Amino acid sequence: MRLELTVKDNIALITMDDGKVNAMDIQWFREMHALLDEVEEKGYAGLIIKGRPGVYSGGLNIKWLPEMTGEEARLFRKLFPTTMERIHHLPIPTIAALTGHAIAGGCIVACGCDWRVAIEGDYRLQMNEVRVNMTLPDWAIKIVEYTIPRPWVNYVNGYGEPLSFQKAHEIGVITGLAEDDQELMQLVFAQAEANSVVSKNDFAVTKEKLKR
Repeated sequence: MRLELTVKDNIALITMDDGKVNAMDIQWFREMHALLDEVEEKGYAGLIIKGRPGVYSGGLNIKWLPEMTGEEARLFRKLFPTTMERIHHLPIPTIAALTGHAIAGGCIVACGCDWRVAIEGDYRLQMNEVRVNMTLPDWAIKIVEYTIPRPWVNYVNGYGEPLSFQKAHEIGVITGLAEDDQELMQLVFAQAEANSVVSKNDFAVTKEKLKR
């Protein structure tokens, strides 16, 4: 199981769990798009995206990237940004339930959500692309900049510096810290319930204006 959709009290929960580091590839992007289609079609009041114990997502499958065929490379160049942008602009309240490290693509998903609630521990948000010989695309820079304030975002995007969950909480990037998974989900669903009082249509329009 890699991505699974469950629903509780009209709140959708997408759980990422591949048994490893929740690495992203073409199949991951396709599965995420399909689940987001279902979330929007069913008209759920909100969406939570959760990781597995110890890791939210380690980002792209680095071992797979050099082995892509021409067609896979074309699909990757299309699906990677459109998936992340879709999460960022989803017209319902979104929350990242950070169960552990959120690296590169995992950090983009976390920053693309409207809220971030995390489990306590020696975990980090990190855009490590410049440390592995990759250049950040404009769309990724903008999503991270929308969430992480200056000057910290300069270090995160420009130098690949890690941002600890504790520091992220101190500067408002993470809005709540939990001692364990049970408390994490209690905080996340409490936030989702609080978010559900907003007018759905007005929220969608306002969110798009803010992120435009």
